[in-house]
Amino acid sequence: MENRYIFFLIVLLFLGDLIAINCSFMIAYFWDSQNNLLNQSSHYILDLLIFNATWIVSAFFMQLYNRETAQRTEFIFQKSWRAIVLHALTFNVIILLTNYAIYSKTFLIYIFVFEVCGFTISRFVITAFEQYHIKRVKFKKKIAIVGYNETAKRLADYFIKNQMSYNFSFPGSFRF
Repeated sequence: MENRYIFFLIVLLFLGDLIAINCSFMIAYFWDSQNNLLNQSSHYILDLLIFNATWIVSAFFMQLYNRETAQRTEFIFQKSWRAIVLHALTFNVIILLTNYAIYSKTFLIYIFVFEVCGFTISRFVITAFEQYHIKRVKFKKKIAIVGYNETAKRLADYFIKNQMSYNFSFPGSFRF
């Protein structure tokens, strides 16, 4: 059951990220085209593909969709914000190096402001889902550790780190 939940969470993260990325690009593109009467790029689909590709590369470079990342909410947030910064840098570098698409500065500001807003909403939903899973779902494996030694400490650390998959609570010596 643990693998199914982690897989579901990773898929939910990936789909939520793609929705946030694509919505931020489209909203910024149309917002900027309405506010500025400048010519927008005629390669809208290619621009969107480059934007998505830079996100996927950034997310996988930051290991956002790993099993270890999905186990802890803090890791998801840390790696998400790092991936957003890396995405902004790589997309802007590609825009500067290729010089095939001419974007206004306001478009680039809009796109990343909307991206941060989309990710904030997405991460709020993911956090609510994780909290529901931790507190309400009863299909996690119940774990008890008998004894107190170095191996027991390492096991306790592992189960505390992987609280999405295991129901580990010990009122004794393992509270840190």
